[in-house]
Amino acid sequence: KLALEKGFDEILCDLRSTSDSVPVCLHDATINRTARNTDETTLPTINILDITYEQANSYDYGLYKNAKYKGTKLLTLERAVKFAKMNGVTLHIETKCETSEVELKMIENAVRTVKKYNMSKFVSWTATYSKIGVLQKIISLDKYANVGIMPDAMTNERFEALLNLKTGFNKVFWFAWETSTIDDDMLNKFIDNEVGLEIGTFNTAQEMKQLFDSNL
Repeated sequence: KLALEKGFDEILCDLRSTSDSVPVCLHDATINRTARNTDETTLPTINILDITYEQANSYDYGLYKNAKYKGTKLLTLERAVKFAKMNGVTLHIETKCETSEVELKMIENAVRTVKKYNMSKFVSWTATYSKIGVLQKIISLDKYANVGIMPDAMTNERFEALLNLKTGFNKVFWFAWETSTIDDDMLNKFIDNEVGLEIGTFNTAQEMKQLFDSNL
């Protein structure tokens, strides 16, 4: 809500699975950084993949930040998608899952949720290059799903793998945090093949200016 109030039009959701394959927005493999008991005490180490959504939601996810957020529950992907649709923003889903049976079932549920709200064209999905199987699963379920890989550096082999994620109905892109391997030839290759390029994360205005000056 605060991002929306500040004028941002794209919101990031890190995606993980509970043990019962509910898609939830959580960055870490454990809930400990953000979850607290209702009496504000911390928890023993708990992996989100080891507990059900009902168990996960028994904790408080606002107290760690500020007492005024007490009562905040774990954000589900469905609530995030509904929020994006109701407010006209796009959703960038960064998958944090492996390819276990439970997690692939979660991906099925996640894609079903996005399609349920007719948001396929307003959602993008990313995964690290080693987890490209997750993206292949996504496009097998939704040909309109926009997908991107996140390798540390782009090679011809990885570029071809990215092209293979094209369905004829979607957009593909590289989410890059290391730009030193991007030369003019690579940039032209992206343009010629209609492949997108997203760059992050920026920590200073100077970093952003340097990339603009380089036509990135």
